[in-house]
Amino acid sequence: MPNWCMNSVEIVGDVETLEAIKLCAEHNSLLEKLAPIGEWDYGKAVDTWGTKWDVQDTDCHLDYDTNTLYLNFSSAWSPPVDAYQKGEENHDIRITAYYYECGMMFAGKYEDGADFEYSLDFENEDWKDDIPDDIVVHWDLDSEYESWKEWQQEDEEDMDND
Repeated sequence: MPNWCMNSVEIVGDVETLEAIKLCAEHNSLLEKLAPIGEWDYGKAVDTWGTKWDVQDTDCHLDYDTNTLYLNFSSAWSPPVDAYQKGEENHDIRITAYYYECGMMFAGKYEDGADFEYSLDFENEDWKDDIPDDIVVHWDLDSEYESWKEWQQEDEEDMDND
């Protein structure tokens, strides 16, 4: 069973393209739409999409005023950055994506064809010094850090009581 990476994505493009992408996202074939691989194959999926499975249970909203499709979904192990890059090339769209994987402690942002990933080291109180504020705010990582500290304290108290 994989760790799940949370993804929050904005896609800007023409309405017809966005409607087609939205429909595929609603039918669990977003990545296949962005970067087709045909019949699923583990190696091909990882190489083409950057993750092993297409996304599931995608929350979608298309804003017709701004020609922006908003998506929220989880992906297996990592964000589908490779699919974003290929999707931009294949469909003349612009993708901005934030992602956060709490199990492996990393977060990042894909924008303008580039991926920026940051490790989260909550054991270091300066953990966010090198992480852009928009990523910290987007995933409310300050609250995640506070929750982590509380969990650590509870764990220490439990060990003291044993």
